[in-house]
Amino acid sequence: MSFVRHALSILALVSSFLCTHVLADTFWYQPTPYPTKKADGSPMMQSLDVLHIHDGWLNNYYSSIKSFQRDDKLKMGGWGDIYRSYIKFDLTGLPTDPNNVVLWMYSYSMPGANATPVYFCVPNTTWGTSMTWDSQPGFLGCAAPFPVPADTWFGVGITSWYQNWKSGAWLSSGIMFDPQTTNNNNSSQFRSSRYADDAYRPLLQFDFTPTLQLKMPLPGGYSWLVTTEPGGYDCKGLFDENHAGTKYFALDLPNRSNGYPNADVPVYAAASGKILIAGGGNTAGNFNGYYVVIDHDGDGNDATGFQTWYVHLKEPPRKANGTLLARGDLVSQGDKIGIMGNTGKDNSGNPTSFGTH
Repeated sequence: MSFVRHALSILALVSSFLCTHVLADTFWYQPTPYPTKKADGSPMMQSLDVLHIHDGWLNNYYSSIKSFQRDDKLKMGGWGDIYRSYIKFDLTGLPTDPNNVVLWMYSYSMPGANATPVYFCVPNTTWGTSMTWDSQPGFLGCAAPFPVPADTWFGVGITSWYQNWKSGAWLSSGIMFDPQTTNNNNSSQFRSSRYADDAYRPLLQFDFTPTLQLKMPLPGGYSWLVTTEPGGYDCKGLFDENHAGTKYFALDLPNRSNGYPNADVPVYAAASGKILIAGGGNTAGNFNGYYVVIDHDGDGNDATGFQTWYVHLKEPPRKANGTLLARGDLVSQGDKIGIMGNTGKDNSGNPTSFGTH
């Protein structure tokens, strides 16, 4: 398994892993709305740290929908009553220094309704799914109302808002959508993160200048299967808790490939940098097994720049000449740092890896 740790922009790294190297300065992020149940039927924790996105709507009049409603739409408007919608993203791992950020949402018409322009407002306190109409936050201010054309993508620039959230100047409280008019059945609607077709769910667009280019950390010229994709789901659609939270962008790559002839698969540095960690083991308490962490800005501080992690290696990390890697060693992109393996045990000595990957 290889995963990346970040302080600036995990998004560029993920695109690099999937596309071999960074080719453009525009990246798209569509956070996953995790299901309410795990694969075994047990409840899925519904915190923002797991969901990565909250969105929904509420109404000021009908008691049954004064509470926060989470379905496949976001509603604004009304016929004398008021519908408002909210959206909030988990910003963990997203870029700190984008040049431009746009929230894209797909609008659609409601039969018999007149579209209403929508205010985009910034709540001044945090909120969650337990919110009701009567417990809504106040707001810092609103952008001028935007006409919302029906049945098309609608983008609104949120660069300064995003920068304030990311820097901590503002609470990461998301956006409230407020209708300009609520009389005579005025209504505008967006597809939500729970809409069945993910091609129409909300997206964040980031424009920025990449600071790092990664290459695949496995031998080239072969098709390597990804068994667990970024976002915590494997290729069968089953949820893997080892790929949630701060490991949300982890990738599991097994030793099976299209034609690779050797059981011992070499693992290479995805980019140049300085070794932060080279060690681990296959005894109790070594969850990652033998592993390597490379700091790609070379300052030895994991709170800045980018780091890539290579875990569950077969044996202690070594260079191509057999020399053990050590903290402070410099590596170049493509240098061998280990062999794909199946090591790792929890505190009770139970394996944390279940196959060479």
